[in-house]
Amino acid sequence: IDEALEYASVDGPLALCQTLALGACPIALWRGDHSEAQRLIELLLEQGARFKIDRWHNYGKCYQQINAARVPNGDRELPIASQLSHPGLSAGLMAHTLATMDPGISEDFLPRPSFGDATGWCSSELLRLQGMRYLGKDPLDLAALAEAAFMKSMEIAATQNALAWQLRTSMSLAALWREQNQLDKARSQLSSVYTQFTEGHDTSDLRAAAALLEQLH
Repeated sequence: IDEALEYASVDGPLALCQTLALGACPIALWRGDHSEAQRLIELLLEQGARFKIDRWHNYGKCYQQINAARVPNGDRELPIASQLSHPGLSAGLMAHTLATMDPGISEDFLPRPSFGDATGWCSSELLRLQGMRYLGKDPLDLAALAEAAFMKSMEIAATQNALAWQLRTSMSLAALWREQNQLDKARSQLSSVYTQFTEGHDTSDLRAAAALLEQLH
């Protein structure tokens, strides 16, 4: 993405804003790099405002809310919900991208992924969030539905070779099974995914996974 930013900077503000909004800012936020995300978000906002590019400026305002809601260097199982309220928030790619960073995004912006035809780039994560919402509504009576959503999420992520989504869903499954006193099953599931990573162990999701594995032991 650093190389892409170099090319985009020479190409012009439209290319730069698109690269920031769809690449650089999301990567920094996914990694949990608070300071780098802030630097990139400020650049996106500055460019979007200067050249009146509302579409990408709206992304920047939403990213700003998400980043501001987070605690630097905090190890957490999931991102902190920012309760996005920016009027420029729109459904589609924007909402899907933001949902991968902010589990508190309104359900009005997110179509419920079908268990049968969920094939989009973040369908696995949307299904995981759907499972988390089931648990939030009724952790006992809806636990089976949540587990089914998580298992389908894992299946899609594995098919897409999306190891990062597998890790997040493994954490959700492990947390669910821990509550059900299935500690061995939870530990085995999370460990089998975590050990596939050969880099990025200082990023937020991997730190959270390591912390959860410690608890399961």
